[in-house]
Amino acid sequence: MGDGIAGGQKNPSQTESPLARVLRMHVCCLHLQAAEPDVATRPGVHLKVDPAWGQGSFWHYALDDDMAVFSCELSRTAESNLACLTPDYFSIVLRRRTQMTRQRLADCAQAKPPTTVTRYEHATVVGSAWKGQAFIAGPRERERLRTVGIILLPRALQRLSLRCQCDPLMLAGAIAALDGTKTVRGLPEVLDDIERARPSAVVARAYYESKVTEAASLIVDWSLKAAGASHKSLSAVDRTALNRTRRHLADNLDRTVPTDELCAVACMSASKLTGLFKATEGVTPQEYARALRMEQACKLLARTDLPLSAIASQLGFRRQGSFSEAFKDRFRITPREYRNLASER
Repeated sequence: MGDGIAGGQKNPSQTESPLARVLRMHVCCLHLQAAEPDVATRPGVHLKVDPAWGQGSFWHYALDDDMAVFSCELSRTAESNLACLTPDYFSIVLRRRTQMTRQRLADCAQAKPPTTVTRYEHATVVGSAWKGQAFIAGPRERERLRTVGIILLPRALQRLSLRCQCDPLMLAGAIAALDGTKTVRGLPEVLDDIERARPSAVVARAYYESKVTEAASLIVDWSLKAAGASHKSLSAVDRTALNRTRRHLADNLDRTVPTDELCAVACMSASKLTGLFKATEGVTPQEYARALRMEQACKLLARTDLPLSAIASQLGFRRQGSFSEAFKDRFRITPREYRNLASER
């Protein structure tokens, strides 16, 4: 995989893995080419920017077919298209943009006034859920971009959610919520560790895998605390109604509870109940109910040997096929594949 990606081959094999495709698309988009690594540097694929386009370097290390870490430093000197289409994947990236501004100083003693360069650095952590849309990256004019990050395909996200004891959808939502304005304590330091570390080839996979798990744990913890803080701002009446509705949904996972029944339980109108759920959970009551059923499905798949038909019945699905379709639509993986992942843990 490394040789094909580093060389930027034009006709990749039909058997190219999704992760290899993600990395290859980035290589092409950022105008990268193979580079000779320093003998003292870390294992992985080392690339450099095409001098006709800009300056900089790029490094990535694939932990398996579903997960990779990377770092790069880029500055652009030529105009170029920076977009490419990618497979579905998630990313967690620490970006440092250094803006270089030119200011002329008046000096009558010289025919050409000297120029000074002022640099302003801005660091942000951004999480993204790419779903086949165009990926756009790269520095702007007179800017140097330094990034370090993690790439996760859906199966890797599934494994991480198992380690963090959370719903895969919850982890995906927490990653997507990192918009550059949120502060997740400890997360920038973990990503900096990925960039600075120079582990040997023998321990590289174990080291980087531990950092990916640590990053996911910090994000999940931050998301849970943020959700708890939003709940504290509710009035006593609204909090009681919310708790009563959530408990009713949890007690009736074996069927679809109509909205009018939920309104009766909460003692409020459908519009108010929907607004309350969106403010606290980010979803409608029915979307919350479906998430509960899928979360229970994950637990049953991971912790029991129940047949898929029995799990489907417990969760209110009339057919096993309908359950499998709903599960795959939500998590991009079949129930059987999820159970296999859980057994490998």
